[in-house]
Amino acid sequence: MAQKRRAFARCTPPNGLLDFVEAHVVAEAHQLTTRVAHFDAYHSRGFTGWRRFRAMAGTPEQWRALNALAHFAFYPGTSHKTTMELGQTRWLL
Repeated sequence: MAQKRRAFARCTPPNGLLDFVEAHVVAEAHQLTTRVAHFDAYHSRGFTGWRRFRAMAGTPEQWRALNALAHFAFYPGTSHKTTMELGQTRWLL
């Protein structure tokens, strides 16, 4: 199982990274608009837009891990139905 979790990285996240994120990463700003994606048999509600996060503290190791995860989000996407072009995630500066 450990090998599957590390299929895309040669390193492991720092211990307590999730606790760090919950305590020190905040959603700083966003601009979101709800949308409906129309498919042949159904409709799916979602949103488009952007959201900016800020880490209020952290070690260089934690910052590297957060940046790696943010850049990786482009490949698997977020949410569901990513194979249907929903849940696209991009890194913006």
